This record gives sequence, structure tokens and C-alpha cells, in this order.
Amino acid sequence: MAQTNMQNVFKGPNSLVNYFNPDLQPPLPLVELPEKLNPFRVDNVRIYAKMLTALPAQNVKMFPALNMLLQNPAAASKSIVEASSGSTAISLGLVSHVLWGNEDVCAYVTNKKHPDQLRLLRFFGLKVSLYGGIAQQEPDDPRGIMWRLRRLAKHDENVSYPGQYDNDNSVFVMFSATQRQGLDTFLNSRVASFPWRETIDSFETVASVDSYDLSMQMSREGLICGPSSGEALCGLLQYLQKAKDAGKLKELAEQSTGEISCVIICCDLPYQYMDGYFQKLRDEDFPPILNEILLKCDQEKYDERWELTPEGAAQAISQKMQSSNPRNTCSRRSCRKRTSCKTFRKSQPMVLDLRQGSDFDKNHIRGSISSPLKNLTVMTQRIFEDSNAICFYWKNLNVKFDAETEKLGLKHSPLLVLCYDGDISQLATSILRARSYNAFSVMGGFPALFLYLKARGRKEGE
Repeated sequence: MAQTNMQNVFKGPNSLVNYFNPDLQPPLPLVELPEKLNPFRVDNVRIYAKMLTALPAQNVKMFPALNMLLQNPAAASKSIVEASSGSTAISLGLVSHVLWGNEDVCAYVTNKKHPDQLRLLRFFGLKVSLYGGIAQQEPDDPRGIMWRLRRLAKHDENVSYPGQYDNDNSVFVMFSATQRQGLDTFLNSRVASFPWRETIDSFETVASVDSYDLSMQMSREGLICGPSSGEALCGLLQYLQKAKDAGKLKELAEQSTGEISCVIICCDLPYQYMDGYFQKLRDEDFPPILNEILLKCDQEKYDERWELTPEGAAQAISQKMQSSNPRNTCSRRSCRKRTSCKTFRKSQPMVLDLRQGSDFDKNHIRGSISSPLKNLTVMTQRIFEDSNAICFYWKNLNVKFDAETEKLGLKHSPLLVLCYDGDISQLATSILRARSYNAFSVMGGFPALFLYLKARGRKEGE
């Protein structure tokens, strides 16, 4: 066996290959669970978690994946197919890429899988092939996906099917143990054709909801792990409770210390199972989402490039800023009470003014269109600090744009949206952008733009 790399540094042309070599890995962390997670600490029981999530692939399936490919290196360079939607497929993809430069790995996944799981596989560079019908299929079912993949590899010499469920090289044996007592637990999972029952001393059945719950508790305490880790802990606690009830717990203790040392393995991370956590556990098991109303509105994209400074907006309105204020703002009596200011120049962008008509009549940007938003007043300030206000005006704006934007014919022109402080127009810009309008808002709204134009006019008039 190669010398362990205690410094945990991998460099040189073979850095990644060495990083994935278990013989060159430093010892994985072995962390004792806090008393909060160990109800038997008062009975002198210590429970440790072996953090296999610290492996390069961050899951225990890295070992079976590596072993299956090492035992058949010729197949490792072929097109690899595997019935897996999680750790095995990801590990096969990483190991085959790092050690053999093979990027042709395809995960066969039920079409019932959550889209996030499919994204995760694609994120790691795996192709995904969906199959319909029964999601959980047995390895020896001639109608199932594993049977079909086995047949595909048999008839196509360019295809390799490791077959994790019936490949003896996929077995990774590590017991959660108390001295010589073995523990094995299952979470609706299949096992390879390994005679596992002959290697254990006891067997525990664990409810999936308990597995998810305990793994979430472990993760919140800093031992980040997936449901199989919670499953192992739950099974161990059940085993310890039975031993205690039978008065045999002390028989498991080490004679020299009087302590009972137990180890569970943390196989993978929780992120790919997140949908399952929220399906199986209760809503009250999770902290609430504050301002949840915002999940039902204001879902359009925002971009800081769509919000102009007053100077940027002024430059957009006119490339040559003239000194006199009326060239850029308009307060002429002949323009008042009209829907649109008639002093618009074609070189300017369209300006959509959402302020109330009385305020538009007092002053507005040349060429602007008065389009008052219902319930919007000069007192409407900082709506993004109030989730209810955001939803209220978001609904009003959508109703307004449903009725007016096509009629105004603004889709082919740059559109500058103005309001009293810039917040409403920023919200409106987001909505309009989602409707394919080339819209912009102004930081600080009409007052900021007006003050800039006024100051600019005075400066140029000096």
C-alpha cells in the first residue's frame, strides 16, 4: 500500500489521479456525536460518525465505482451506462473521467425523478436517459431497465454496464458496530448479490421518515449527511434500546474502559434528496419562510443594467443636453391634460410616466406618455421594504400592462419608466422586460431626473 499523504496535498501532472486514490488519502474524519443526538451517553455509550462524505466524490459509492472499473479497466474506457440517479452514477462519471479520461457516461433514470436530480447529474457531466413505467425495478426483471442495459452491453462491444446491483465488485462492506455486533439497515434500497445476511449479527428495520429526520438533525449539528446516515443512526439506536431493555447493554462495553464505542457511516450528502425531506417530514420541522407572499408575485428577473442613473437617463433622452430646462422637461399649458406630450423627438426613447395626472401636468419629460398607475401617489415610498406593497403594485402593474402596452405600441422602442422614487418603475421594468420590452428605470425616479436636468441646465447656462 502506498504511503498515506498526511499533508493532504496533491500536485503535479497526476494530482487528480492521486487525489482519487484511496491509498493516498489521509484518514477520514471520525467524529463523536453530541449528547443531543446520543440518548445513551448516560449509559456510557459513545457514537462516532465516519465521514465518508470527505471522500473526493463526497459519497461512499466512490469505492464501489472505483472497484468496478479497476476490475475491468478495458470496459472503463467504453461508453458506460448505469441504472442510477444519484451517488453511483456521479461516482462512475467522476472516476472514469479522472482515471481514464472517459466522459461518455449515461445515467438511466426514471422519468418520475425530480428535475433537480436530473440537473445534478448533468452538472457533473453525465448524460441522462429517462425510462418510463415502474420506477423501482428489480435487477432480474426482464421488463426492467437493468435487464435491458445488461442486454445492451452484451450485444454492443462499445458499451459497458457495471451493473451495481449484481456486480460483486460493487460491494463496500463497513459495519456500524458495537464491538462485534454488526448492524445493517435499509431505506427502500436494493443490495448487490452479496451474502450480506451472513456477515451481520443483527438486523434492524427503519422507517424512512425517521431516517430523513435523524439525518436532518445530524446536518443541523454540523455532521452534514444524507438519509442513509440517519438510517444507520436510527438502526443503531434501536439496537441499543433493545439491548438496554434486555439488560444486556453492559455486555457490549470494553472491559478496560467500561465504555461502549459505536460507529456509523455517513455515506453521502443531503442535497440530492432535498425534495424527499420536504415530502416525508412535517412543515413544522422546518423554519418558516417569512414574507411567503412574495413567492406568488414579483418572480420576474431584475438586472442592475436596467436601472439608469439620472445622468445616464438624461444622456439616453438626448445626446446633446441643451442649457434651457424646457428642452428636456415640459410644463407648457398647451401640453397639459394630454395623454402624451407632443414635443417628442424621434431620437429619444419613449418615456412612460406612471405618476398621477396632476403631477404629470405640473412637469414632465419631453415626449413622455402619461400612464397613471392606480393607487400610486407621491407618498408611495420604498415598496421593497413591504412585501404586501410589492404584491399589490405588482398585480396593479400587470393589470395595467395587459390592457395598455400593446395599444401604446412601445415594443420596438427603448422605454424609460418613471415614478416618484424609482422603486415602482424598477418593478415595472422587470415586468416589462419579461414581456420583451426594452425597458429601463431611473434611480430616484422623476424627481432625481428632474433635479439633475435642472442642475445641468443651470451649469451649462453659466
